[in-house]
Amino acid sequence: MVLGQLPALQKLINPKTKVTSFKRLSKHLKLSKLEVVQLFHVSPVKNRTSIRSCGLVPKSKTEGLLITYEPRVFVSSVYEEAAFEYVSFEEVDVWSFYMPKQYLYVDEFSNYGNHYYMKVAVPWYRLTLLETR
Repeated sequence: MVLGQLPALQKLINPKTKVTSFKRLSKHLKLSKLEVVQLFHVSPVKNRTSIRSCGLVPKSKTEGLLITYEPRVFVSSVYEEAAFEYVSFEEVDVWSFYMPKQYLYVDEFSNYGNHYYMKVAVPWYRLTLLETR
């Protein structure tokens, strides 16, 4: 006997009940929001412990007269253009991760076309340490 044919369960089944489409039960997700980009972040080695426990947390720069900005994480979409000149070429970690492209904003202060920033944090479990220089 099939479970749905048991007399006790037959009373629960209303023959007038019409099966609705599953599309009504869930929110439609646009495929364009699923597009992700591999990104690279350069950070001094001294930040490694913090990054491994907290991830990449947006920081702001409010001191100085030349450039001030709201909290952000600077990234590059091309490894060769990672921001070594802004941090250092030695004693740095290069981190890699994937993020949806809608979180990226063009870095208006950079001379490179593939430099971006994000206003959201990147959790530690999404990060991969590619190399240490």
